[in-house]
Amino acid sequence: MDGKSCAVVRTAKLLGEPTSLCVFYPDTRTPRVPAVAIACGSTVYVYRNLRPFFKFKLPTLLVNEVESAAWAQTLRGDMSAGAFGPVRPPAVDPALTSPRRLCV
Repeated sequence: MDGKSCAVVRTAKLLGEPTSLCVFYPDTRTPRVPAVAIACGSTVYVYRNLRPFFKFKLPTLLVNEVESAAWAQTLRGDMSAGAFGPVRPPAVDPALTSPRRLCV
């Protein structure tokens, strides 16, 4: 064993339930010390050397009305495949479907 243990070294209280965690190297200095980013609600907390380093507050976005209605119908249990009209596939560039492009 390399002498390092897996014991808890420090705990930190968050204001909500964490939804994502990412370990990254914020700079190219040596020795390379990783930072930990934790997403919690609309905030991303960054920790370096086991201490709070930075806090990013994400802006609040307006919810799309059609998407909101779809989620409400899903929660009520009355969502159907045609609830929002016919689904049209996006237009495809003819150059992408030409025989030459398809290697035919």
